[in-house]
Amino acid sequence: MEAPGGCCVVNKRRIERLHVVLLSPSLDFTARVATQFAERGFTADIARDVDEAWPLLRSQGCDALVVDGRGASPLLLDLAAEARELAPSLSIAVVGAEAPSRLTHGTGLLLLEGDDDLIRLVDAVAEEVFAGRECRQSARLLRCVEDARHLGRPLGHAPMFCHALRSLDEAIERDAPIVLIGEPATGRRTLARYVHDVTTASVGAAGESSFCVVDTAVDATFLSTKRTIYVPELQRLGAACIAELGRLLEMERCPRIVMATSGEESELEERLFAGRKLSFVQVPPLRSRREDIAMLATAFLEDLAQDVPHQGFSLRAIALLQLWSWPGNLRELQQVVAAAWKLCGGRQIGRRCLIGPGGKLPASLQLKAQSLGSHVDTMIEAELHDILPFEAEERRILAHALAATKGNVSKAAEALEIGRATLYRKIRHYGLRTRRDA
Repeated sequence: MEAPGGCCVVNKRRIERLHVVLLSPSLDFTARVATQFAERGFTADIARDVDEAWPLLRSQGCDALVVDGRGASPLLLDLAAEARELAPSLSIAVVGAEAPSRLTHGTGLLLLEGDDDLIRLVDAVAEEVFAGRECRQSARLLRCVEDARHLGRPLGHAPMFCHALRSLDEAIERDAPIVLIGEPATGRRTLARYVHDVTTASVGAAGESSFCVVDTAVDATFLSTKRTIYVPELQRLGAACIAELGRLLEMERCPRIVMATSGEESELEERLFAGRKLSFVQVPPLRSRREDIAMLATAFLEDLAQDVPHQGFSLRAIALLQLWSWPGNLRELQQVVAAAWKLCGGRQIGRRCLIGPGGKLPASLQLKAQSLGSHVDTMIEAELHDILPFEAEERRILAHALAATKGNVSKAAEALEIGRATLYRKIRHYGLRTRRDA
């Protein structure tokens, strides 16, 4: 946003913490620049030579460099160039007409002619740091989506969803019919496909042709040739279909059956469940998976964009998505993302694409976000920063469990609350060591 006189104004609530390193031997330059950063609530450390600069640049908290292009020594300038090579995402502002040759134009690099307008300098650095953070967070989310799909795992890391996945893995190990209990559009079909993929992968069966969805009619004889049967809504089936489903469950070579229900059992469902060994898995609604919303929205956006480059979601947009209650669950989220994709024109999806003209979220949500103030951005930024790629996080958890049990697979599986066969499969995938390998 441009203020009168061409000054770029940054809403201070957008950047809660900013640690800048100033590279210059000039006391006047560093004092004036550090004062401007301090007035905005940001911290600035000063380095006048290489010995002072190295510890500051190696610090994990360094967000940006401000380099005195005219007063700094060649060694300091080379150090800034080396820091950029080691950390390409580090934002660097070079003040002065002569920019170091090794600091070429590119993302995260600002070239400023002079330091006369220090307010503009501070705002420009803050904007660059904020944009860099959002880019890195978008990249993290994409990695999480890609890792989960590569592993064939349903996307999500919220505690309630992880518990549902553990219960599902145990049900697969027990080889019993599965009943998914949850609201419509909570991802029950995705979980049914996951059950099918895990089952068929172990026997090398064909995937798509052996997966059958039953909506209204049930023919036990025909369905017995399939490997996995998914019933999206038991409530839709009449008495005759329920009876056929019961006959299918009694067959000696019964296919894997996954049934979905809202949890309010009808008389027909009670009759179907009575006397049978079934595995019940509670599938949480989206409002109970706030931690997963950013990744799920990114996955929907990736599917919509296909091969078209996109810039993901802004932190404020993610905050709005996480503040909404999602009565329509994943289907509603997909519709919101689809509308925002049409409005953004290939640019980053911000708040206006969600609640502005054509957006799908109610305008009242904006008032709720404003009432929370800067805490929203801080919370979302910290949460996304802690996300590891799915595969790396799962490998870390499994390795820790094996180390704690000294490689005992049975004890590790018990501690992780998953089946031994599931754990052995993951051990082979990640190349982990067990007590047998020692």
